[in-house]
Amino acid sequence: MADQNITINLPNDRDRDITDTGPTGRGFDSKKLPKYAFGKKLAEWIKLMDIIVMSYGETKVCPSVLMHCLLEGDVVRA
Repeated sequence: MADQNITINLPNDRDRDITDTGPTGRGFDSKKLPKYAFGKKLAEWIKLMDIIVMSYGETKVCPSVLMHCLLEGDVVRA
């Protein structure tokens, strides 16, 4: 089994605006969400997404998954 090292750079508390509840609030950049395509390591992608959702909340992250995580033209997005 291959060694699985996952590195995630999350913003510190100075970068967050905890009063903002919108899906594009400061500190969360949906364009930097991990991409997933058919045949890639799904377990790694799920781990990354779980950490991101726990950090920013479902209301900020989940609406961005289709547009920014699933690649255009990929069978998973279809």
